[in-house]
Amino acid sequence: GREVTVRELPGYGLLSIVPGADPQLLLGKDALPAHVLFSTRILPPEEPLGMMNTATSEKMVATAFRASPKFFCAGADGAQYGITDRGLNLVTVRPASLEIAFLKVDVPEECYVGCGEGSAVITLPFQTDRIFTTALTVRGGEVEGAKVATTSGTHVEEYNRTSATAVVPGAVIVAWIAEGYAMYVVSKNWGTEFGAPNLVGEAKADGSRISGVKLVGLGSRLLAVVAREICQDSAGKSCATSFEALVSDDAAKTWKAL
Repeated sequence: GREVTVRELPGYGLLSIVPGADPQLLLGKDALPAHVLFSTRILPPEEPLGMMNTATSEKMVATAFRASPKFFCAGADGAQYGITDRGLNLVTVRPASLEIAFLKVDVPEECYVGCGEGSAVITLPFQTDRIFTTALTVRGGEVEGAKVATTSGTHVEEYNRTSATAVVPGAVIVAWIAEGYAMYVVSKNWGTEFGAPNLVGEAKADGSRISGVKLVGLGSRLLAVVAREICQDSAGKSCATSFEALVSDDAAKTWKAL
């Protein structure tokens, strides 16, 4: 078999291998958990570590870029965003910089991270005793929190399971499913305030319903992919799912089908 080579990292603990076009090591100083973090390109074992980017966390970090795909996002500018253990930090890894934003709240497993235009947005779970939910927007290391007004058809479990986010120039967008409809809200001031809900996909007379939504920021273009489900009986059996893609070039004001 192929010979395995091993790189030793004396003086560092390995927090994560950060994926992307230019994969990097995310390291902690000395033993883990660590306050001081470093990132560097992955080089062959025989080469010394390259230039290190460094940042300091308010709270000790044991792991980062957790396994769930909901917990990290790849930006079009090459930035990689990931949540640390206990959900207290958002780590941004770029080829020439490392940034840590302290979120001040525990971001649990069911949350979702979206990104774009130098920003990341995280939807916090809907709490059963509240009529609002919250989205965090992180930009330039600063964290903004804002209420997201939902609709009467929004259910806590369904929102927490289906919420999605994205960022395009001038707009932060949060979407979710409510009783077969795809709803979304937009913030025009970088996540400090969100407007009223709008529709991006709806149930039809043939009995089909929207069951999922995904948002992707592609530069100035916003892509929404919705999953449409139709079942042949009321028991939810013999179901078929199709996918519809819509794009917006005006920060979610108008949509057109692809």
